[in-house]
Amino acid sequence: MRLTKWLSTAFAVGLLASATVQAQQKGPPQGPKSPPVQPGGNQPIYHGGYGQTPWFSNMDTRQHLKMSDAQYDQLNKGYGKAYEDYQNGVKNIGKDLNDEQRAQKMNELQQAFNTSFSTTANGVIVEPGQRLRYNQIHLQYQGYNAFLDPTVQQKLNLTPEQRQKLNQQSQEWNKQMNGFGAAYQSDPEGSTQKFNEMRTQNGNRVNTILTPDQQKSWQQMTGNTYNFQPNAYFQPSAGVGPKSGK
Repeated sequence: MRLTKWLSTAFAVGLLASATVQAQQKGPPQGPKSPPVQPGGNQPIYHGGYGQTPWFSNMDTRQHLKMSDAQYDQLNKGYGKAYEDYQNGVKNIGKDLNDEQRAQKMNELQQAFNTSFSTTANGVIVEPGQRLRYNQIHLQYQGYNAFLDPTVQQKLNLTPEQRQKLNQQSQEWNKQMNGFGAAYQSDPEGSTQKFNEMRTQNGNRVNTILTPDQQKSWQQMTGNTYNFQPNAYFQPSAGVGPKSGK
């Protein structure tokens, strides 16, 4: 079904690492952790939905959305400001926090990022059709991260048990993706095949978590599948600020 096809792509994004199993056992997941920074600067790093390079920077994506250069420049500027604030917040998280407290802080920072950038997007993409497709593709790109959004949780009426199961699946995905960057760099073709197998498996798993009615709602929220390529989810370690897709 179309939802399965979309989920096989969308859930390639996943979350930043979440609270540990101990934190999960205390209740529904509160939010993800930031992945460790890898040395060297040339190693592709999995950033989930909060990378330095905006998800909409790819030229094919911009053309699909019929995004003008002026729109892109405005979005890119807003994304850069939101990302800089997010990075500063991550750096200032206290080292004395336990896993649950850190997860909560990360969730707050991510929600602040989304709120800040959404304000920019609301003012830039105003044509209804373009806005609808933008929202659909953004949800697809977020993958597991989308299920942390309170609005999405409310629309789908996700139960605490469902949220916890989705969080557990995201952690498994993160484990796979954390070792995927180097392999993709050395063998893009072979790694892409493996990547497609991984995301298909994840799509099937998610379909076992959502009810049929939830699947229909999610299908309406995400629209037709947009096939993000694996390299959309890996970026080199670098300083704060978005990279231009021009």
